[in-house]
Amino acid sequence: GADVARRLINELIALYTDEQQVVDNVADALRHRCRSYFAESDRVRFKAWELVQRARDTVDAFERERLLDKALSRFVNVAEHVDVDAITDTLLQLNEYQGVVDVCLAHAARIDPTNRALMYHWSASSGGDGTAAA
Repeated sequence: GADVARRLINELIALYTDEQQVVDNVADALRHRCRSYFAESDRVRFKAWELVQRARDTVDAFERERLLDKALSRFVNVAEHVDVDAITDTLLQLNEYQGVVDVCLAHAARIDPTNRALMYHWSASSGGDGTAAA
């Protein structure tokens, strides 16, 4: 039940973001009234998406870069809670290649802080079966 409610709230925020609504207004209300369903990381993530949308819509190159930098900083800060496929697809469309690398590395570091995947890869590459690192 709680997971479904959390997903519904996240979809609501996504809808408001798509409709050019200000995420902060909705996020603040949800954060105060629904703390268990809408975490600070949700607010940060949706604010980052709002910044990406604003960057996509701006024609000024300097402002676009500034907005994307702010968005990337937010995505990196909550990397374990992001949809990496959606972010990387969007960043690739915006030719923001360094951002793709930064978000992916931050996400990997958060979900695998002990580098077990890298140890497995090294073990398998050196002729082992990869189970020694596990």
